[in-house]
Amino acid sequence: MINGNANYSAFRHSDEAADFRIGSIFLGGEAGIGAGGATLGYSLGADAVNVQIKDFRTNIRNALDESWKLCALKLLISQTDSFLFN
Repeated sequence: MINGNANYSAFRHSDEAADFRIGSIFLGGEAGIGAGGATLGYSLGADAVNVQIKDFRTNIRNALDESWKLCALKLLISQTDSFLFN
């Protein structure tokens, strides 16, 4: 699996306890092939405010948040058919 992301914030303050961002945009993507199948996807959006304090995160996200993901899973149709009809 390969994935990555990029983001930009108009204002950001970060220290050991918290991360605070205003006016952020983000773009991410992933692609991979494994035992369960293949995946390909992306996400694109913007946050007016994004706050993380230790393990708690909240954000105010715009309505233009967009994501798309395609997963192709390995289906065992022949085994299912033989189980159902025998």
